[in-house]
Amino acid sequence: FISFDEMINKRKQEAKKSMVVQVNSEKSYPELYNYCSQFGTIETAFHYKVKDEQLHFILLEYDSVAGCEEALKKCTFNQEKPGVPVSSPFTWFKATKSSKRVPVMKDFPKLKEEETRAIDEAELFDILSSAENMNDQIFILYRLTKLNDIGSRLRYMAGRQLEMAISGMFPNAQACLFGSSVNGFGKKGCDVD
Repeated sequence: FISFDEMINKRKQEAKKSMVVQVNSEKSYPELYNYCSQFGTIETAFHYKVKDEQLHFILLEYDSVAGCEEALKKCTFNQEKPGVPVSSPFTWFKATKSSKRVPVMKDFPKLKEEETRAIDEAELFDILSSAENMNDQIFILYRLTKLNDIGSRLRYMAGRQLEMAISGMFPNAQACLFGSSVNGFGKKGCDVD
């Protein structure tokens, strides 16, 4: 059993140790891993797609905050436009055009695939219609619509982004998530409070 406060702290720590990288496809993972692993040990990696599956992202979680911070220091940000400079845990990876094959590391964490989009209503209706009874329908509905691990991680990453964005003016600011995304009632595609 993990208490609610422990769960919130765990998710916040995961967000502090994580970065989201836009890539061309999941095939960019070996090269991304090789580049990012020079800054620290990568514990977990998730691949997900958005916008009709044309945009690909990989969430990398380091084993320490320091590893993630070091990787983010090596990112470049647009400094041509005036305004408040803001760093971000959301980045973009440009693969090299080298024809060299990227070596696969022995301790390469397997890339986890998770769906972030909500299930289509017509598809859900068909699946629920084939259930034997209402009890099965409720279980199937919960299983197919509940907020999964990547969905939860991304919501905490959004909170982390807010903290980082205003840290220059308010260094001790904390984003405190609440509502269905935190209490276990959140569904894929829900907002975050």
